[in-house]
Amino acid sequence: MRRKNYFNRERLGITSLLKGTILTALLFLSAVGYSQCYYTVELDDTFGDGWNGNQLEVTVGGVSQTITLSNGSSDTAMFSVYNGVNFELNYLGGGSFNGEVSFDLVDDNNNTIYQSGTGPFTGVHFSNPVSGCPSCDYVIDGFDSFGDGWNGASIDIDVNGTITNFTVSGSSGSINIPSANGDNVSFTFNSGSWDSEITFDIYGPGNVLLGSYGPNPSTGTFLTDVSNAVCPPPSCPLPTNVTVTNVTSTSAIVSWSGSGSNYEIAYVPSGNPAPTGPGTSVTGTTDTLTGLSAGTNYDVYVREICGGSLGNSSWQGPEFFQTAIQFPQGTNCTVGYDSLLFEEEFNSLSNWTNSPAEWNTNSGTTGSSSTGPSGAQSGFSYAYVETSGFYNSTTDLTSPLIELSNFGGDAELTFWMHAYGAQIGTLDVDIATSPSGPYTTEFTWSGQFQTDETDPWQHIGVDLSSYVGQDIYVRFSYTSGSSFTSDIAIDQVRVNACFDCSYLAGFSIGNDTTYCANQGISLPLDAGPANSYTWSTNETTQSITVDTAGQYSVTKDVAGCQLSDTIELFSTPFINLDLGPDTSYCADESINLSLNAQNPTASYMWNDSSTSQFYSIDTAGIYSVTVTDSNNCSATDGVYVVEHQIPNVVLPADSDYCADQTIAYTLDAGNPLATGYQWQDNSTNQTFTATTAGTYWVEVTDINGCTNADTMDIIEDPLPVINLGNDTSYCDSEDFNITLDADNPTADFWWNDGSDDQTLLVDSDGTYWVEVTSTQNCVNSDTITVIENASPEVDLGNDTMLAPGYTITLDAGNAGTYLWNDGSTDTTKTITWNDVPGEFSVQVESADGCINGDFIFIDANTGIEDVVEGDIKVYPNPTNDNANIDMNLKEGGEMMIEVYSLSGQLLQQQQYGASVGHQVVPVDLSTVESGMYIINVKLDGERIANFNITKM
Repeated sequence: MRRKNYFNRERLGITSLLKGTILTALLFLSAVGYSQCYYTVELDDTFGDGWNGNQLEVTVGGVSQTITLSNGSSDTAMFSVYNGVNFELNYLGGGSFNGEVSFDLVDDNNNTIYQSGTGPFTGVHFSNPVSGCPSCDYVIDGFDSFGDGWNGASIDIDVNGTITNFTVSGSSGSINIPSANGDNVSFTFNSGSWDSEITFDIYGPGNVLLGSYGPNPSTGTFLTDVSNAVCPPPSCPLPTNVTVTNVTSTSAIVSWSGSGSNYEIAYVPSGNPAPTGPGTSVTGTTDTLTGLSAGTNYDVYVREICGGSLGNSSWQGPEFFQTAIQFPQGTNCTVGYDSLLFEEEFNSLSNWTNSPAEWNTNSGTTGSSSTGPSGAQSGFSYAYVETSGFYNSTTDLTSPLIELSNFGGDAELTFWMHAYGAQIGTLDVDIATSPSGPYTTEFTWSGQFQTDETDPWQHIGVDLSSYVGQDIYVRFSYTSGSSFTSDIAIDQVRVNACFDCSYLAGFSIGNDTTYCANQGISLPLDAGPANSYTWSTNETTQSITVDTAGQYSVTKDVAGCQLSDTIELFSTPFINLDLGPDTSYCADESINLSLNAQNPTASYMWNDSSTSQFYSIDTAGIYSVTVTDSNNCSATDGVYVVEHQIPNVVLPADSDYCADQTIAYTLDAGNPLATGYQWQDNSTNQTFTATTAGTYWVEVTDINGCTNADTMDIIEDPLPVINLGNDTSYCDSEDFNITLDADNPTADFWWNDGSDDQTLLVDSDGTYWVEVTSTQNCVNSDTITVIENASPEVDLGNDTMLAPGYTITLDAGNAGTYLWNDGSTDTTKTITWNDVPGEFSVQVESADGCINGDFIFIDANTGIEDVVEGDIKVYPNPTNDNANIDMNLKEGGEMMIEVYSLSGQLLQQQQYGASVGHQVVPVDLSTVESGMYIINVKLDGERIANFNITKM
């Protein structure tokens, strides 16, 4: 069972108390006070289809009402009760499937007071007085200390303007004053005699002490309060057990339960909001709704009109119902007869527009279980929407044109529908006079109709009387449900209408027509819809096209009605106009042409708005004239005068080449589509190869006979003339320089060293070349070789001394011819003691003519052994600062010690007075740098020794 807490939900539905219940409870208040709470009856059905006619009687304080579960698996009914009021549940049964039924009784604290279990017995299940409701009363406990009452004193209790008086007649007494939440309550003491004997206590709702007073209470109003009681103010009760019966396609009977006599009823399309304004006034608990639309879902609401302080109850509802589907009614033909003008049994959908393409045809069940029909209603197949994977989406199936234009009176659309499936969506049948709309919905069905695939199809009729005289399109628009069990199907769509020959009056294929012969005519003649046609041309189609003058007629059969009409075509005389052929001329020519529009009685309009019969032209262009005769017919002719461009002949620009080059210039006259070429040598090819200097020209003739020519000069440029002279040479002992001149002062120069002057100064041997580029960009070059010849090598040696008895042979080498200082020409010369002292020289000339020489001085020497005893020694060697010369002289004299660099430069001299005998002479080397030096020792001007020494 489902449990609901009253304080978490709204007190709506079939749960309000009847007025009788309220009155009974109010009578009971005189004894028990006002202590309101609510009992909730929960109704359940295990199958979920309602109680199937079974009923439960609920009696509160002797007032009874009957409730039931109209549909679904559960609902609740709430009842206002008071402590001490008897509450009774009496199961009446009276329906079917009693085993699915159960009910529970729950109090305000969500405590289950009673459970019937499924399949309850018929009879009283529960009957007990109510207890446990919270008190909503104000209570006064009054006392008199003497015990003789209040002696004229009293208390007035004012509840929302209603005054109750209280007094005590003995030693004590009390009173309960009922209140509802929000009531304004005040207490006023009226003085009597012996007020000193009076005391009293006042308690608010829930037995809360508000105050204790007396003895000698103050006279007047002494306490005001706003009630915080949990009991709500009395209100107008909701009607209960709203049911809808006897539903037809246009009407339904609505009934409900309630103790009042004045009600309002309202209905809206299902799913729309509840009414906000007044409904239709009803006396009693039954009303018949009329003027409803067939096959439409509605929600109905009912409320009680109590009036006074109770006002109106809330709307009870919605109670859903669906009007019956409109069955075919047939056409009501006051003139003519009923005629079937359209039928579709859906053997295919080829004539219908399917967008998106979710409509299909089928002959058996659909591809989904628990939905769709088992087969076609008529013929072999039906149309349906397969909704597997196509949920909550819309697809339209639109008919071809249905011609109601030749019908009158009445018309009806009929079709068969099968709507089996738990999630069947909404099918709209829409009508429009254009395939693109707008469409008007004339029939709607939502939800399941059949309950099994084998259930029979439902035949449906739609009134089309408002569309007679028009051509229409029928659209079946289906919005699928939320699962695969929403496959809807339709079959055998028919349109019937009233037909009579009088509806066809006014048939015409058009008016007589005159046309201009020059323009010709191609006139379509349409006889309109019919069963058959017979034209005067023996054609039998609905329309023909005529293009010559004459009379044309047609007779057509429309549902047995013979209709005829005739039209005649007339032609005006032909206008002869010929301006002549198109013409052309070359751009280097001129043109002068006169055009004649003939037809001297007509009017003329040339392309430049001139109006003469004749027109002269001297430039290219499109020239046209329109000639209009007296019948206002016109003819136009034109001539196209074209100016042809002469061929574009462009030989290369004049060119030149250097004398040391060979050429093969291919000259191209272009214009490969030309009809002729003429070169300077009378050759006729498109190209010509030039290999020598000269003037070349060509003349080209194109396909239009236009000619053009071009000329080109080819020039041979000489090479620059260069002469650097013959190769030359010089001796290495000579100073040498020459200036090489490349001439050609206006040219550019490039020498072997990268210089770019006209001349180059040469002062050494080598190969020298220059490249000269003329102003015509021609290049020439020249080369000269300069050779340096080596002078002969001559070395007679260093100056020396010659002792008696010795000779020296001087050798001048082997380099060429020789000439000694004494005129001799031998290669060598021998010097004896008799020749010295003296200087000797030789001049040598090589085969290249280069000359060199040398000389030597040879002094006479008596010999060191005559001066020195033994050897002369020098030490230390190497030395850091000084060296010592150790010697033993045989004779004394002036000694000169000289220090030379290796290059022969005298660095220092040291004079020493030498004596006979052994002696060591120091030589100071501290002033010279580290290196190798020569020490030369002389005695009395004669060199007696020299040494090499190293300074560290």
